[in-house]
Amino acid sequence: MERIIIMIVFCLLLSTRGFSQDRKEIHYLADTLSTDKSNRILEIGKEASFTYYMFFCPCVPPYGMGYNLSFASYKEDKITLSDTLPKFEFLSWKELSKLGATQHADFNDKFKFFITELLPDKKYLTREVRIVRYREPIRDFTIISPR
Repeated sequence: MERIIIMIVFCLLLSTRGFSQDRKEIHYLADTLSTDKSNRILEIGKEASFTYYMFFCPCVPPYGMGYNLSFASYKEDKITLSDTLPKFEFLSWKELSKLGATQHADFNDKFKFFITELLPDKKYLTREVRIVRYREPIRDFTIISPR
């Protein structure tokens, strides 16, 4: 009986070890102040207790259905404010949209993602965000064949 318990504990330790992988840290610079409103691909806003970043791109499944690549910050304590641009290696929009499209299902498991915003007072706000997953659309209809 003791051996069985020890084996179960050992297996549990091995299985949890696989889930504790380090996530790759990636960064994106959101500079909406330098981009004309008609050319912006990003909307930044607040809803309830979180800040959201919504990229206008039908690049997440189901493709072409009008879904956007969206990220949200749920904890306001994970922000930093700086007077200068942080020295991160920032992803381009092309790199970010490719990651969002190809890694959407497990993006949060693979990446620790930060968005840095340029603020009107020339400060930089960096916050950790997580991808918002959309549910697949529900098809609740029946095709009736004519008799």
